[in-house]
Amino acid sequence: MNIRTDQSSLLALKAHITSDPNHILPANRSSSSTSVCNWIRITCGSRHQRVTVLNVSGMGFTGTIPPQLDNLSFLVSLDLSYNNFHGVPPPEISRLRKLRAVSTTSMEKLVRYSVVLRTLKCSPLKIIVSSVSPKLLGSTSARHNNLKHPTFDVLFLFMNLTGAIPDEIGHLYNLEYLRMERNKLTGSIPLSIFNISSLQTLYMSNNMLEGPLPREVGKLAMLDLLYLGYNNLKGVIPYEVSNLSELEGLSLSHNDFNGSIPVSIFNISTLVYISLTENHISGNIPSTIGHGLPNVQGIFLDENNITGVLPSF
Repeated sequence: MNIRTDQSSLLALKAHITSDPNHILPANRSSSSTSVCNWIRITCGSRHQRVTVLNVSGMGFTGTIPPQLDNLSFLVSLDLSYNNFHGVPPPEISRLRKLRAVSTTSMEKLVRYSVVLRTLKCSPLKIIVSSVSPKLLGSTSARHNNLKHPTFDVLFLFMNLTGAIPDEIGHLYNLEYLRMERNKLTGSIPLSIFNISSLQTLYMSNNMLEGPLPREVGKLAMLDLLYLGYNNLKGVIPYEVSNLSELEGLSLSHNDFNGSIPVSIFNISTLVYISLTENHISGNIPSTIGHGLPNVQGIFLDENNITGVLPSF
């Protein structure tokens, strides 16, 4: 394979684009034109002169992704955001073993690409939803060096996404970081998320999620950050939260939780931060809560119906 192979792959992509409303596709993208490395939104590596970045973000294209993209064997970053590529991603793209970042603007497309790319024999792969600055591509460091198995160190950055979270997101079995804050996501939290046993960070704050916090949250044994504030969650805080023995940060503030706080939460010795502000929580604060929280730096329980006195830390 060489640069001509890359050119053929990109010409295949052009052929699969059925609508170019902004007339962006350059006329010189033909088999007899200038080097592919000079095409718009294409970046080539300086050493091998092979395509490493394909960025068609914001071009308004409609079409499908052709299987020939698997010949872009040096591709590191693929940005498809703000277009209308439809259909299931071709399984051939799982052969792109140098691929490290995929960017899209659709929750559904995120799941589809993630499931296909689970077969990649590389680590880490970052799936980025919505267009983000290049600095964010390096914001999560690699945590695994074992390349024998497909391992994701995945960072989700959502901007202005709407609708429900699909159950299929639970298929990302090796996911460690799931960040979905500051969107307009609705519906309940899918139970499938709690099957991702590797999950360490779960941010879903500042959305419009509703329903209870499922008891299955206690299955996330590796979780260290759980931020679900500023939603419409309701019901009691499940006792199973106290099973999260690695938890350092817990925020359920600005929801509609009621009932009392499970006392066992105050025995999670790793906790540094607890915020349950502005709910409908009632009951007494046990006088012994400081005994099980040697690392705590802040507990915020205001705007509730709680009685008792917090100990000084």
